[in-house]
Amino acid sequence: MEQPSPSAERQLLADLLGALHRRGVSAIAGVDDRGWPCLTVADSRLVTQRVNVNLSLWWFTWGNGHDERVSSHRVEDAADRIARVVEEGWPGQAAADSGGHLSQVLDEY
Repeated sequence: MEQPSPSAERQLLADLLGALHRRGVSAIAGVDDRGWPCLTVADSRLVTQRVNVNLSLWWFTWGNGHDERVSSHRVEDAADRIARVVEEGWPGQAAADSGGHLSQVLDEY
């Protein structure tokens, strides 16, 4: 299987970043501790969570749960979903960074 391009990941995250900013959501682009591109997004309580993109599955993810991911095919819809989540506050592990990534999500399947 061909590895996704880091530039494609960065572009999707840049598109999502712009869409989140248009919705008044505080977010910055960066890389996680594994060197993967991500966004750090603050919720209404100013708790931050990392949002990653997985090009193999076309998801934006911020945790390992079924409700902690959204399709990256439609960035505006994804931004709407994330904006709703951060308005209420990051669920569950809110104080911790998502830490888990695709390998943990795939292990559940």
